[in-house]
Amino acid sequence: MKFTHQLKLLRDPSIFRYFIIMLVVFSLYHFNGSSAISAYIVIIMNDANMKMSSYLAAVVIAVTKVVGTLFFTLIVDRINRKTLYFITSMISSASLALLGGYYFDQTHSEYLQGHDWLPVMCLAVYSFFIMTPVLNLLRSELFPTSVRSTVVPLLYTTFFTGAFVTVQTYSYIDEGLGRTGASGCMRDVTCSWQL
Repeated sequence: MKFTHQLKLLRDPSIFRYFIIMLVVFSLYHFNGSSAISAYIVIIMNDANMKMSSYLAAVVIAVTKVVGTLFFTLIVDRINRKTLYFITSMISSASLALLGGYYFDQTHSEYLQGHDWLPVMCLAVYSFFIMTPVLNLLRSELFPTSVRSTVVPLLYTTFFTGAFVTVQTYSYIDEGLGRTGASGCMRDVTCSWQL
């Protein structure tokens, strides 16, 4: 089917509505920190003043993300997608809130000084529960095959543009708001997906 014909089919309100929704979701998805955390994990772990090597922590978090992706790929068909999306977003938000609390405590009171494992645990939980498989399924399920070959590349272009923008702006957000504020921004974006 020709590209121009698929664009005409995309004008159908039932398809166009989902296209716009997914365009917004795919462009804003990375503002929950998924790409920025992956790109800056060693720096984030160095700032935690842990006894564990930052590189080892990065490997642990990466392995946890892979295991989480495999796990959710297996169960995504058995659980309602809205429920799964809600649960994973709330757990990810809670782990980012705890991480932000750890950095706030490190700056102000140091009550959690002996708990240097907390940032690794928070980011491992966050990485496990990040909702990538759910988005990939929605991308494939929402659109009929007649427009999918046009819609999917457009969505992926938006997806990776969002990843680029968040990775490039994270250092400015971190510098301007501090590690606590950066964690708070990512937590708020992750939590606001539910609205």
